[in-house]
Amino acid sequence: MSLPSICANGSLYADTAHAAASIKRRRHSCKLRSSNCDKAQMGQAISLALAPNLHVYNVRKGALFTWKGCAGPNGARNGVFAALLAQQGVSGPSAVIEGQGGLFDVVGSFDWQVGERSMPRIVDTHLKLHPVCYHGQCAMDAVVDMRRQVSVDEIEEIHVETYDAAYQMMGADPQRRAPTTRETADHSLPYTIAVAMLEGRLSSAAYADSRLTVPATVQLMQKVRITNSEELTRQFPSKLLTRVTIRSRNGASICRSPDYPRGHALNPLSDTELEVKFIDAYESWRGPTGAATALEVLWTSDRLSKVHSIVDALCLDDASRNSSSMAEGNVR
Repeated sequence: MSLPSICANGSLYADTAHAAASIKRRRHSCKLRSSNCDKAQMGQAISLALAPNLHVYNVRKGALFTWKGCAGPNGARNGVFAALLAQQGVSGPSAVIEGQGGLFDVVGSFDWQVGERSMPRIVDTHLKLHPVCYHGQCAMDAVVDMRRQVSVDEIEEIHVETYDAAYQMMGADPQRRAPTTRETADHSLPYTIAVAMLEGRLSSAAYADSRLTVPATVQLMQKVRITNSEELTRQFPSKLLTRVTIRSRNGASICRSPDYPRGHALNPLSDTELEVKFIDAYESWRGPTGAATALEVLWTSDRLSKVHSIVDALCLDDASRNSSSMAEGNVR
């Protein structure tokens, strides 16, 4: 059994994957600045990240709450912390994976093959164009495109066929049919598809509590049918195929089935699209000027001598924090 299959089957939430990615980035940084980040310390860092940081996959099942958005960043934080500990000589368990009481004792033995790479893993990073679970990106691309060709009032059914991981994440749980939290809503194919079809886009504002029970959205959600496709599952993860078919009352139908969503490493976003997304998400915190300043720093992050320049650009001062809290309260 592979680590991805364990995650997909819901046995284990691999927060450790984020931790490992952070360790690799930290290792690269150490190589640039010091000769002390050797293979032994790398091994200790992995041990220190893995032993205390296994999270159950339930964090993304059923009704979702605030921790869902924190799990990945928590893994990244723990990975950096583990690397810092290893640099200072702190040692972890000697056989955290295959030893007695180790990972294999918890979930069973599996192949964990990293493989050799000619390019850094970050080159294969996938970005989101739409503010929704990544497994819903293809569906959003398809719906936004098809909306121009069909009247919402004439829709009889929206049939979404997708691969198993997407179905389990965004369509299987009954809570996806009637989300009561923003965390559940952004992992709901019926909700996000209905909003995108009604509005032509999906924005973070769609997840405000007051938006979850809008009658028009709820009504359209009832017309969304999600099915688990063995055909599409066989092509995952090489492709993230989701087939969306909209059938009208007059019997006419249109279909879209993109191989890769916008933002995938094989279908990348343009710099302009990235900037629009960042400003749209960030200017509510610090206003247009603050967003522009932060964006300028981020575009030069590879040339910065100190990482705290990024932190300073992104973090809110007291005045901005108070203003943001008031705005968030108004949204809720």
